[in-house]
Amino acid sequence: MNRSMVAIRRATVIAVGQGCPCTRGSGRLGAVLEFNALSRRIAILIVVIALAGAAELYMHEAAAPTCDSAEAQDKLYAVLLNEFRMHNIFVNNVLTTTGGWFDTAQACSAQVTEIRGNVSASAMPWQGVQFSIQRPHLSQPFTMTVTLGGNEPLAAPNPSLWARLLAHL
Repeated sequence: MNRSMVAIRRATVIAVGQGCPCTRGSGRLGAVLEFNALSRRIAILIVVIALAGAAELYMHEAAAPTCDSAEAQDKLYAVLLNEFRMHNIFVNNVLTTTGGWFDTAQACSAQVTEIRGNVSASAMPWQGVQFSIQRPHLSQPFTMTVTLGGNEPLAAPNPSLWARLLAHL
């Protein structure tokens, strides 16, 4: 082989080994580099999702319970029993008037009546009740203040989706 043939072969080997500039890192080394970059991106994504989840959990635990949660309902029943001497009650139409999922205070409204035998719910005397839930600090339990209102008619049930759609036709 003469010198010109060796130079051509070297140039061909170098060109084939480097590959096209558009396929940077081709071959086994390129695949390892691409896998490492992808692994790094996935790890960063997992860390970001875990941090967001931890922040959401902390904020939700620090927030006051929602108006229709089991712990808020239990406390409402206890206050109505102890302070207003209402035994065997129905609570209807519990609504959040102010406050959101991450708030430390929520204002709520509902309707309440005492259960009576052989009387339909629509014939019972319903009273409005306003209650607010506050959680002053994460380490402290929430507090609830309850105000019993006057008589009001039983709230009508929400119409079904089908009834609402037919109402628009």
